[in-house]
Amino acid sequence: MTRQHITIVFFLIFCNAVSFSQSINDGLKIIDPSLFKKDFLVFKTALKQSYPSLYRYNDKKTIDKLFDSCYSEINQTTTEVKFYSIIKFLLSSLEDGHLYCSPSDEFRKYYDEYETYFPLQLKFIRNNAFVVCSKKTYLVPGTQILSINGIPINTIRKNLFQYIVSDGAIQTKKYYILSNTFWFYYNMVYGQKSFFNIKYKEKNRKIDSTIVNSELKENIECDKNNLPQEKNLQLSFPSHKIALLTIKTFIYQELSENKEDFPTFLQSAFKEIKEKRIDKLIIDLRGNGGGRDIYGSLLYSYLTDKNFRYYASLETTKRKLTAEEHPNLQTQIPNENNFTGKVFFLINGLSFSATAEFCSIARSNKRGKFIGEETGGGYYGNTSGKFVDTTLPNSKITISIPTTKYIMAVQKEKFRDRGIIPDYIVKPNISDIIENKDVQLNFAIKIARQK
Repeated sequence: MTRQHITIVFFLIFCNAVSFSQSINDGLKIIDPSLFKKDFLVFKTALKQSYPSLYRYNDKKTIDKLFDSCYSEINQTTTEVKFYSIIKFLLSSLEDGHLYCSPSDEFRKYYDEYETYFPLQLKFIRNNAFVVCSKKTYLVPGTQILSINGIPINTIRKNLFQYIVSDGAIQTKKYYILSNTFWFYYNMVYGQKSFFNIKYKEKNRKIDSTIVNSELKENIECDKNNLPQEKNLQLSFPSHKIALLTIKTFIYQELSENKEDFPTFLQSAFKEIKEKRIDKLIIDLRGNGGGRDIYGSLLYSYLTDKNFRYYASLETTKRKLTAEEHPNLQTQIPNENNFTGKVFFLINGLSFSATAEFCSIARSNKRGKFIGEETGGGYYGNTSGKFVDTTLPNSKITISIPTTKYIMAVQKEKFRDRGIIPDYIVKPNISDIIENKDVQLNFAIKIARQK
C-alpha cells in the first residue's frame, strides 16, 4: 500500500504525571509503572478507534484476553524496554504485518550509541541459524550456531518470533526480519549481555564453543559492497523465448527518485515482449514490499485478456468505501498488449502488501506457477491504506495504525491465515547465500525451458 500518515499525539490530563520520571546514567528514563498503564490504555483506545481488523484472525474473546494479559504484565519492575516489548508482543499477536511501533528518541539513541549486542550477523533457515558475516571475524561464514548462553538457537528463534509482526500465521517474513535484526530482538527479550557463550558446528561437522564479547551496533554491521544502484524495473531475456521482468518495488517515491515510471515501463516492456514473440515470462517479485496498490492491478491487466475484479471490499472502522473512491473496486479491463503465454512468479517472504495482493489475484485466476517461498502478505488481503500515528504520552512510543481493511476478490483457498504458497518451494541454503547463487531464478528458468 502507499502509506499516508496522520499523526495524533495524545496529551491527556494525566500526562503531567510524567514529571515523576528521572534520568539515569544510560540515557533512558525511569518511568513510574502507573504511567505505563495509562499509556497502554491510550494504545488500546487508539486501536479500537482506528484499526478495522482487530478480529480478522481471532475472535473478540481471544483479543480481549490478550489485552488483559498484556496489561497485567505491567508492574513495579516494568522498565521502558519491557513496556516496549509488551507493545511489540501485542502487535505481533494481532497478526498484521502492517502494524508498527517505534521507541522514543531517547530509547533509539541509547540503543544506537551505547547498547552492546550479539556481534555476529546470522541467517535463519528453518530451525537453524548460520553466521553470514562477522566484522571482527569471530567465526567464519557458514558456521552453524547451535546455542547462545546455553539456550538452543531454535528456542531463541521461537521466542523472538512472538515479537515480530506478520500477516496471519505466515512465518517467512519473520525469518527475514529476524535475520536482519537479530541483535535488536535478542537484547529486547533476553537483555543486554557483556559476553556470549556460543556453541557452534563448523563446516566439517566439528562441534566446539567460544566466548565472544558484545559489541556496539557500529561494530556488528558488516561492510556492504558498494555496488552501483540498479534499476528497480528491469526487462531481460535470460534464455530463448523467455523474458524476465524484475519489479523490486511498487513505491512511487522510490521509482520517481530513480527516474523510473511504472506505467511507462510496463507499456514499453510488454510491447517488446510482444515484438520478440516471447511465449514464457518470469516475473520476479522477491523483496518487493509493496507500494501503490493500483500498480498491482495495472500489472495484472497485462496478463489477462478478460475483465477481472481486484478488490472485493475496502472498509474502515466507520464505513465501506465505494467504487468511486478507489479504482481497484471497479471492474478492471485487460490491456491491449496483454501477454497470453505461460507465466512463472518468483516470490519470497518479503513479497508483501500490494505485491501479495497482485499475487493473490494471479493465483486465484490460475495465471501461472509460483516459485520460491510463501509471500509475507496474506492471500485474502491486508490492512493498510492511510495510517494514523499515535504517540503515547509518557513512554513516547509511536504506534502506526493502518486504517483500511482490504479484502481481495479471490477464490477460496485451504488456509484463511496464510500467504500465497508456491507451487514449487525453493529455498537457498547457507552456501547458496554466501556464494550469491540465485537458485530460485535458476529453477524458474529451468522449468520455463521445459514447459
